[in-house]
Amino acid sequence: MIFRLYPKNTGHTYQYALNSILKLISMANSRIKEFFQLGEVANYFVRVFQKPDPNRPTNFNLRMMHGINKISILMFLAAIIIWVAKRMF
Repeated sequence: MIFRLYPKNTGHTYQYALNSILKLISMANSRIKEFFQLGEVANYFVRVFQKPDPNRPTNFNLRMMHGINKISILMFLAAIIIWVAKRMF
């Protein structure tokens, strides 16, 4: 994307340049925020560790799947913590 730093035939070149630079900075900030969004992944982590909704239908297989996922997530986090602790100390 190319921005002109000054418009033709006007005396407000510094203001136009400042506005263009601010546009570039806001575009970069929005791209960074978009890159670090977790969205569905974070939503799943929150939903797995919440208390089950009594209004939603459930069955044995679904409860076991979520139970196994809870255990695997906790084991993964424990392994990451242990790995980082070994690297630091």
